Amino acid sequence: MIDKFCEYLTNKIRKDMPDVDDERAEVIKYGLQIMIGEVPKFFILAAIAWGLGIFKLTIICFALMLPYRMYSGGFHLKTHIGCIIRYNNNVHWKCIYKSAF
Repeated sequence: MIDKFCEYLTNKIRKDMPDVDDERAEVIKYGLQIMIGEVPKFFILAAIAWGLGIFKLTIICFALMLPYRMYSGGFHLKTHIGCIIRYNNNVHWKCIYKSAF
């Protein structure tokens, strides 16, 4: 679903900006996929943290990990769902839940 939406936005950008070639359109599409893919991750992360009663700790951990994630690259999964599951697993179980106790 995210891929289709990003494809739609990229095509709309190409229509409005005819000077965007195929290579630049791929870069734009990839950037949109990354940005739009992060939004559901954050809200799912916040909802789980709120349910576990560790919302404040989660936001602190998220803020501390953000600069690291920007420069480290990390690992990449084939689907956004897999990425959401793996990311939330990393943040909650390895960083926050263990440090809360």
